[in-house]
Order: sequence, then C-alpha cells, then structure tokens
Amino acid sequence: MNIATRIAAGDVPYAEFPLAQAPLTFLVQALLIKLFGPHFVVQIAYAAIAGGLATVLTYLIARRLVVGVVARPATLAALLAIPLVPLGIYAILPNP
Repeated sequence: MNIATRIAAGDVPYAEFPLAQAPLTFLVQALLIKLFGPHFVVQIAYAAIAGGLATVLTYLIARRLVVGVVARPATLAALLAIPLVPLGIYAILPNP
C-alpha cells in the first residue's frame, strides 16, 4: 500500500521511485485512496472484489476451453477455479 500511497500523493512511478511490477494495480489503489481516503478497509474490499472477479473469470474461461472436450465442462472448470477461492489472485503475486 506504500506504493499506492506515494502515487496518490503525486509521485510518479519509475521516475521518482523504482517499481519492479506493472503499475496498474497500484494505480487503481491510488485512485481508491484519492476517492475514499487512506483507509485499510477500502484496500481489503478492493482485493476481495478483484479476487472474486478473477475467480469467476477463471471459471468462465476454463469452461469455455473445455466445452466439447470433456463430458462435464462445468465440473472441470469449477475444479480448476476452486483453488482461487481461498488463495485469491494475490497469493500468486502478493502486490497490494
């Protein structure tokens, strides 16, 4: 959240401080800080919503890829997406 706070304060990534990741998630968090203030609950809600949307998107993509390949595509897609429910997307790359 330090990076998002710096961006919300007006610092420019790569020009004023180093950044090893792509800045989109930090830009979204900076926007949330500008809109709602530096409250931790807002960032938790953002991570939960982003994780939920990523899980649903993973399910939909997996289901579309396996239709016609397996007998029960929805079941296989759910099995592939279930690990994202407790882990979320930020367990893979813990940015926020």
